Amino acid sequence: MPRSRSNPTQTGRTRVRRLVAIACGADDAAAGIVFDAGIIGLEPRIAEPKHHRRVFEEFCAAWQRALSACPDLPRAPDDATVQALVLAVRGARRYRILLQDAALEPQQWVRQMQALCLAALATQGDEAGAGGD
Repeated sequence: MPRSRSNPTQTGRTRVRRLVAIACGADDAAAGIVFDAGIIGLEPRIAEPKHHRRVFEEFCAAWQRALSACPDLPRAPDDATVQALVLAVRGARRYRILLQDAALEPQQWVRQMQALCLAALATQGDEAGAGGD
């Protein structure tokens, strides 16, 4: 897959960290975004499964574009890796909101999610130990 070089001063790792921070909601307060337990509770009333699938597909496409613009990653991520990362980050964000910050402190949680995603991208495609026992 061809790689874009939209900002050559940013490394792939920096871009991944930024992508994950945004997906974790690190900038929500500054941007005036409200995504809380109340909003999550309203979702079943206003969104059907097809809407969730469309949003998921759009998130995956956005992540694929962002990650493909990182020429210093070991390889362009495949669809399965991107889907797994989006599910991990978005799912963790939703669950963390439901816990009402009872888990990790926000910045610590974002750093852990960044490390998880960077590790997955570094080893993506490596089938060794992938639970196929």
